[in-house]
Amino acid sequence: MMTSLCNPRISVWAAMLLGLIFCLQTGCTAIKPFGSQEIPMTDSEPTDQCMVKITPKFGQTRSTILNVNDETTIQTVLEETGAISDFRSMKINIFRQVMENGQTLRLPVEYNSQQNRAREEWNYAIHPGDTITIGPKSSSGLDKFVDTVFGSRN
Repeated sequence: MMTSLCNPRISVWAAMLLGLIFCLQTGCTAIKPFGSQEIPMTDSEPTDQCMVKITPKFGQTRSTILNVNDETTIQTVLEETGAISDFRSMKINIFRQVMENGQTLRLPVEYNSQQNRAREEWNYAIHPGDTITIGPKSSSGLDKFVDTVFGSRN
C-alpha cells in the first residue's frame, strides 16, 4: 500500500485532484464552475449611454461608457472599445433592464473569430442603459472538464 502512494504518477494525479478541489471550495478566481457572470445593475433613469465592461483573462476589468444612437449595434461597441484587438475569441453578453417587470434580460452574443465580427443574427441593437460584458472565451482542457462536470457557464 505504501509503495502505491510513492508512485510518481499517482502522486501527480492526487495533487492535481486536491488542487482542483481546493480551488472549487475556496472560490479560486481562475476556476468559476457555477458562472461568475454577475448581473450588473443599471440606473433607473434612462440615458443615451451604455456601459461596457471588458474583463481580460488577467488584470483589472475596465469599464467604458459609450454614447448610443439608433445605429449602435454590438459590432459597433466591439470596434469602439478595441475588444476585437484584445481578444481572439470572446464571450459577450448584453444585460437589458425590462421596464415592464423590472427584471434584467441577458442576451448572449455569438462572435465569429475568423471574420472578427459578431454573427449577423446576433448583432443586436444597443439600447440606452444596456450593460455589455466582454471577456475571453475559455476553451482550455480544464475549462472543458469543468463545463462537463458542472454544466456550461454560458
